[in-house]
Amino acid sequence: EEVKVIESIPSELEPAQPEVVLPPKPAEPVVLTGLRFTSAAGKPISSAVVGEPLRIEIDYLASSAVENPVFGIAVHSVSGWHVTGVNTKISHFPVGVIHGAGTVVATMNPLRLNAGEYLISIGITDPQIQHFYVDEFQGWELFVRESGELTAHGIVDLPLTWSLELDSSSLD
Repeated sequence: EEVKVIESIPSELEPAQPEVVLPPKPAEPVVLTGLRFTSAAGKPISSAVVGEPLRIEIDYLASSAVENPVFGIAVHSVSGWHVTGVNTKISHFPVGVIHGAGTVVATMNPLRLNAGEYLISIGITDPQIQHFYVDEFQGWELFVRESGELTAHGIVDLPLTWSLELDSSSLD
């Protein structure tokens, strides 16, 4: 008896796939409208300088009143290392109620990132940091260049204070 092998199932015999219709995502009450890296004077810059002030200006538009949103910034190296993440809640900065257009400015003074290329993420969340209104992961490149001064090695320059404590009893 000959056995026939069916190479493929004819389309009329394929099981019907149920159509999945997802509800449209509701519009968020806060949207990101822009981001700029600026100098201490608020002038746009193409690269930041180690040890000098850096302002990150986050423009938003709130279509309705939003109470105490949390604005956050994360910095990653281009090789994927999470360098730092900070937000208005961690920094104890009370945002209050926002409605309409505005700008939140985060200033690093002095900039502790060493020379290199970094990826910047921006988030805007509810007060409990459970719902993201905005989640722009690694959406911006930040170039940091040397200042001409000798800087620490690695990704960041940690502010240390050095002291020398002598043990005078060891001299006897």
